[in-house]
Amino acid sequence: MGHTRYSVDMEKVWYISHIDIFEGIPDMEIMQIAERVQDHRCTSPMHLYSPHDGLDRNVFLLKEGEVVLYHSRDGKRTIFDVLGPGSLFGNFLPNAEGATHYAEALPGSRICILTPEDFQKVVAKHPEVLTRLLQKLSSRLHDYEQKLKLDTGSALEKVLGELRRYSRKKRNPFAILSKDAPLALSHEKIGELTGLNRVTVTRTIKLLKLQGDIEVDDKGRITLK
Repeated sequence: MGHTRYSVDMEKVWYISHIDIFEGIPDMEIMQIAERVQDHRCTSPMHLYSPHDGLDRNVFLLKEGEVVLYHSRDGKRTIFDVLGPGSLFGNFLPNAEGATHYAEALPGSRICILTPEDFQKVVAKHPEVLTRLLQKLSSRLHDYEQKLKLDTGSALEKVLGELRRYSRKKRNPFAILSKDAPLALSHEKIGELTGLNRVTVTRTIKLLKLQGDIEVDDKGRITLK
């Protein structure tokens, strides 16, 4: 039993040590962080936080799979970001208000959860972690600005732009040999990413395929050209 626990702990150590904001932290401290981290495997969609949760300050680390961040209004879900492996996220900035959106981990995802108190201890001892985190948040803000530009474009621009964003975010920094795999995206999911209805998405996918911008295999998976 003890051997199993050691193996799980060392796996968490490996993942945490490969998150770039923790670069340079001594191995012993990484092991101490890993000991305090909660590890979750999602066999079904897992709600992480929402605007109704109050001041939830947990820090989430996505090891495998995908997390969608979305707004919900009148029963309609609009995805504004997709997070891939290696993402660190949450509503953990001290002076921020409660979450304004929903976060959901999809089936097959693996999540590490760190309490705000434990994360603050790491930042207090290693201020460079906060600097790197702020750089990541700045990069994410720039990405959202690019998405807003897409929202003013045509259906073709929206769909192709979101397919490129999604492909980029799905790349796994933990993989030794990383290769872009075909995108397994339903037309409904593309509609949630773009704000377009399903009929428009289907028509646009056909046009992008005719133009040679994408390839679609017999399983409906999309490959960007």
